[in-house]
Amino acid sequence: MKTTWLPSGEIAYVSDYVLDLILPAGYFRFEEVPLLAGENTFYATASFASGNVSPPSQEIILILDPGIFPDLAISPDDIFIYPAMPVSGEETMISVLVRNHGSSAVEYVPVEINIRDAAGNVEPLLSQVIPVIGPYGTEVLSLAWDSTGKGGANRVMTLLDAGDVIPESDEGNNNAEKTFHVAEEEGLSLATDLDSDQYSSNRDVAVRIDLRNSGIGRDLRLEVRIEDEGGAAAAVLDARDIHLPYASVQAYEYVWNTGWTYAGAYRVQTLLTDGTGIVAQSPVS
Repeated sequence: MKTTWLPSGEIAYVSDYVLDLILPAGYFRFEEVPLLAGENTFYATASFASGNVSPPSQEIILILDPGIFPDLAISPDDIFIYPAMPVSGEETMISVLVRNHGSSAVEYVPVEINIRDAAGNVEPLLSQVIPVIGPYGTEVLSLAWDSTGKGGANRVMTLLDAGDVIPESDEGNNNAEKTFHVAEEEGLSLATDLDSDQYSSNRDVAVRIDLRNSGIGRDLRLEVRIEDEGGAAAAVLDARDIHLPYASVQAYEYVWNTGWTYAGAYRVQTLLTDGTGIVAQSPVS
C-alpha cells in the first residue's frame, strides 16, 4: 500500500490498484465561496461541545484582480430630463446612460427606472434587459413621460442589476436618483416659508425663500424684508441682483431675531422686480 500526504491535507493511498482518500480528524475546506474583487481573507476556528472556541487560525488571503470583472455604473449626471423643467401636461423625455467601467463585457443587464412624484407615489417607467455592454462601453435607454398633474418635485430612480446576479468589481455604483421640478405654469415661481406662525420677543425667525424659473432666463432684483401691518419695513434681510436661468432652482435662508420689537402683526415680504416693476411677490405673515 502506498500512502501520500497531499498539499490539500488529505491522505491518498493505493491498495490493490484502488485509489482512496482519507480525511484526517479536524480536516475542513472552503467550497464554492464567491470571491469579491480585491482581498478575500479566510481563517478557521474550532469549537468544542463545552462551548469554548479556539483562537482564529493563521489567515489566508486571496487577491482577486478586479480588472477581470465588468463594472456597471450610473450617476445622477447620467440621467437626462428634457425639457429640464417641464410645465404640467408637457411630454417629457427621460434618458439614462448606463456605463460599464470594466475591461470585460457584460451581458443581460437588467435596468429598472421608476419615478416618485410630488405626492410620494412611485410609478414604474421601464424594466428592460440590455443584451450586452462592451468593455468601457455605454448604452442609452429613453422613454417619454406624461407630466400632466405631476406639478412639484419629481424624482427619477434608476437601478442596475437589482438582483445582484452580475459579478462586478464595484457593487456600490448601481443606482442613481435625480430630482426635477414640474411647473404648474411657465414662468417664475416664488415661495416664502417660516418655521412658525407666532414668535415671542428675542426669538429667532427662520426664513426660507425658494425660486424656480421654468421660462426664459431673467435678471432680477430680490428683496426680502420684515414689515409691520402698515407696510413699514422693520428690517431688511436681503437686497441683491440675481440671475435666474431657465430651469434653475435657487434657495435662500435667513435668520432674524425679533429682539425687543413691538408686539403686533408682522410679515415677511419677498419681492422680485425688474426694470418695469414687481414681477412676483410672496408676503407671509
